[in-house]
Amino acid sequence: MNKKIYEKLNYYEIKEELKNHALSELGKEKIERLEPLTSRKGIENSLEKTTEAVEILSQGRGVPMYGLSAVNAYIDKADKGVILKPTELVKIADFQRGCLSMKKFIQDFRYMAPVLSSFSENINECGSLEDEILACINGADLRHDASPRLGKLNKKKKTTEDRIKTKLETLISNSSYSKYLQESFVAERMGKYTLPVKRTYKSMVKGSIIDESSTGSTVFIEPDSVKKITLELEQINYEIQDEEYQILSTLTGFVSMYRKELEMNAEIMSEYDFAFAKGKYSLAINGKRPELSPGDEFVIRRGRHPLLVDPVPLDFNIGEDFRTLVITGPNTGGKTIVLKTVGLMTLMLQSGLHLPVGEGSIFPVFSEIFVDVGDAQDIKNSLSTFSGHMKNIVEITNGADSKSLVLLDEIGTGTDPREGAAIGSAVLEDLYKNGALTVVTTHYSKIKDFAEEMNGFQNAKMLFNAETLEPYYKLVIGDAGESNALWISERLGLKKSILKRSAELTGEKEVSSTQTIRARNIQPKTRKPEKEKVKKQKKFFKGDLVINLNDNEKAILFEGPDEKGMVNLSRNYEFFTLPVKRIKLIGKASDLYPADYDMDQLFYSFKVRKFDRDVSRGGIKSFKELKDRLEKINK
Repeated sequence: MNKKIYEKLNYYEIKEELKNHALSELGKEKIERLEPLTSRKGIENSLEKTTEAVEILSQGRGVPMYGLSAVNAYIDKADKGVILKPTELVKIADFQRGCLSMKKFIQDFRYMAPVLSSFSENINECGSLEDEILACINGADLRHDASPRLGKLNKKKKTTEDRIKTKLETLISNSSYSKYLQESFVAERMGKYTLPVKRTYKSMVKGSIIDESSTGSTVFIEPDSVKKITLELEQINYEIQDEEYQILSTLTGFVSMYRKELEMNAEIMSEYDFAFAKGKYSLAINGKRPELSPGDEFVIRRGRHPLLVDPVPLDFNIGEDFRTLVITGPNTGGKTIVLKTVGLMTLMLQSGLHLPVGEGSIFPVFSEIFVDVGDAQDIKNSLSTFSGHMKNIVEITNGADSKSLVLLDEIGTGTDPREGAAIGSAVLEDLYKNGALTVVTTHYSKIKDFAEEMNGFQNAKMLFNAETLEPYYKLVIGDAGESNALWISERLGLKKSILKRSAELTGEKEVSSTQTIRARNIQPKTRKPEKEKVKKQKKFFKGDLVINLNDNEKAILFEGPDEKGMVNLSRNYEFFTLPVKRIKLIGKASDLYPADYDMDQLFYSFKVRKFDRDVSRGGIKSFKELKDRLEKINK
């Protein structure tokens, strides 16, 4: 779709609202890339994910979406040979733990949410990566015993440090030394153990000056008597650093080894974060999943613009009895809001989002949405308001077809009213001929009259309070709005003489006008209805998700129907048989699972599948083992 319409219809604001419900950068990046789909199958699949997310969230259980940091950056570093820091490795371990928690959590909803739960089958455990990392790292540092050698080196370091401290403490307790000291304690400076000596006595203590106090009154001296032991400590520290480098290098190698699996996990978790963000947003706006129309029927019941506070609900329809809706009404009466509500909701639905609408709402699938809303004046390119609008109209009339939605605000405005009305009427006729569904607002009575005469056109008006002159923001379809300019002017106190002369001039203009716009009987091009496709969807396939009409519970089709019209179904790994007339398809296997998905996972437990594999591979060596395995499975 043309991205210019996203800003005009506030689509970007919806995406920002959606981002507020995402928990990770992974999910937010996915929302940032979100655009409306034009494939019916893709829209249905995206809506199903949102619906399943809402059902899971409604159960009141917390979704384990933790550890979702941007691990892809760390994976890339590891793959390039950059040694990862302990904190980065811990984030990967936390991420992996979050993946496995989600896999376990979502499997509890495999019947309620078959599409979302199917993703978890592709979450990879990455061997023992998480355990290996956490066994070596505690918080932001390597454990002292992350490897046997590191453990020995750290013990040796502790013993050596104790030897140095003991020797220095002996010097401190020596009366011949104590008088030279500023304080009676061992001070660590620049990685060395020192004594705090008064500056005036620095020549009395044999050793190296390592540091001094901020005032300069104290110097920190490493006595010559501990230098040999200090060299031993430095050597141990070098060996510790080398061993820590080797450990981090090994752990980084593990991360690199599981690069593909971790990237797959990241993609799946971003999909989960995205789906649950849509679910949370649906609950926040009290959203519902409208029906997708197989043809052009477009109905909004009690629709509320999602960005407005306490909006007046919109009842709207088009596509069945008429394909062009002409809306008239006073300024600030809500005409433009109707256009934006219709357009924004269409974008949202085709992006897989639920809508704040009532039951009975039906939306067609559009391949393109064309919008001309707002002041089209373009100072930079020296275009007047009329020229700016006309530039948009040219683009719309050249591109609109039977799968297009066209939204036009104040068509023909910005020029001579008679010419503007004539051009507007001709444009609407052309759009109708090409099969587009068109919603247009206007103040021109000529266009309103044209719509009254044209087949496939319908007038509508925005109500307003005749006493207070305040708008009700209520759309009424089937009734053209009257021009209220003279009446409103009278209410506001315009001179009666001016009002009388205005009425005379209006009547003269109508009588003398030779620019009468005549309607023609035109048959529009319409999209090929998809009703036949719907009728053919009665075939069932293994893995289809169905409703058992006897108890209204979900089940998965295993096989059938047979020649007697019976089907075998599975629920919780238990099989039962029903007449095909007693089930209703709610999700096709081809939509729910990848092409190479192992369907046996739906019908047999892991123990049964493992047993079958072991038998087929000759993995069971004795009758006793065979008997024991069968008994465990039966239990």
